[in-house]
Order: sequence, then structure tokens, then C-alpha cells
Amino acid sequence: MKYISLIDHYIQADILRALYTESEPLSFTQLKAYGMENSLFMYHMNKLIDRGVVEKAEGSGFRLTVKGTVWVNDMGEDSIQPEMRPKMLVNFIVTTPTKMRFLLSRRKGIPAEHMNEYLFPGGLIEFGVAMDVSAKNLLKKHSLDTAELVYLGVQELVRHSDEFVYHSVNVMYELILPDEVIMKANARYDYVWCDVQDVLSFSDDSPFVGDFVCRYLAGEATSFKSLMITR
Repeated sequence: MKYISLIDHYIQADILRALYTESEPLSFTQLKAYGMENSLFMYHMNKLIDRGVVEKAEGSGFRLTVKGTVWVNDMGEDSIQPEMRPKMLVNFIVTTPTKMRFLLSRRKGIPAEHMNEYLFPGGLIEFGVAMDVSAKNLLKKHSLDTAELVYLGVQELVRHSDEFVYHSVNVMYELILPDEVIMKANARYDYVWCDVQDVLSFSDDSPFVGDFVCRYLAGEATSFKSLMITR
């Protein structure tokens, strides 16, 4: 499978990056870099609109479409030449000793409107860095690097939609915390503690989260599973 990139210039990448974390439309003035010619900016904006990535908002301003949001999430806003390979991720299943509450990432901005709202905390495995070291580096950002990590196994997620395929290989770690720590939000995510029954009900909105927590509670988290989703 080969994709034709939806963006072909760094100006377009800058526009997508700015719009991705916003829930409200951004104006021409907010998006255009200082000193850039109006005609140059609109040339690239119109390309994005023609490709169905950005749309003019009612009233004024611009916002990402569903297609544009999925593209940025799956391929990255800098993917002028997207590579067809799985994302290699570290994911943490963070809970308390009773396993009645779980800490999840919650999307902010327009991705929360257009995609699954909840996902496991984590991030990309660093190139050239062992996965356990990558995991500890991610935890260090939240001052949790002293907590004990338990390796659970590897899970695969493949999501097919009308235009895109998302494919990730997820290295799963268990992190049991004595208390419900507060993780500091960033530009893209809040971090929230959720009751186990709420998490298990995420099968429609966030099927990977709901499916894995269900198997985790049943003692089946260490067995490999490839979750295939069609939307």
C-alpha cells in the first residue's frame, strides 16, 4: 500500500501543526507566519482545502476536517513523504493496587472531537534506544521514573478506514501506583483517572483501551493479540 501525501510543503505542515491542538477555528492572522506574503500563505491553504484536509469554519477561520485530523494522528504533520511502516510505541497501563481505577490520556482540541477520546499514556520508542530505556525516559517526563515497571508483552493495533490504515505495535508495561498521582497535561493530552467500569465501556469509542483492560483484569494481558478495527 502506498499513500500520496496530503501535504507537500513545510508551510502546509506548519498549518496542520497549529490547527491540530485547537478546538476552535484559527484565523488567517493567527495562522500566517509574520512576514509571509498573503498570496503565498493562501496558495498553500487552498491546497489543503482542495485536498479535504482543512475547511473554512462557519463565520471565519479555518479548522481541520476529520480527514485532516486522522492524517496528522496517523502520519504526523510533517509527513511530506509518509513511510508505510507500523508505529513502535510504549504504552503504560497505570492503575492502583485495587485495580479499580486507571490513568488514561485524554485527547485535547479537535482530535477529541474527531477521534477516540481516550488512550493509554505512552509514546514512541526512541530510535536506537532499548524499549525499556525508552519507557523509563517517558516516565521521567512525569517524575514517575522511580516507579517499578513490569513488562507485560506486545499488542498490535490495525485500524482500517475509508482512506487510511493506522498500524501500531505497542509494547505494554504495567505501572501500579500506591496513590492516584496527578500527571501534568501537555498541549495534546490531559491525564485523568477513570473508574474501571467506565474504562470497560470504552469498547466503541476507544476499543484498544477497553479490550486490553478487560484482558488485563482477566490475567490475559501477557498473551499477544492483534486487534483489527474497521471504521
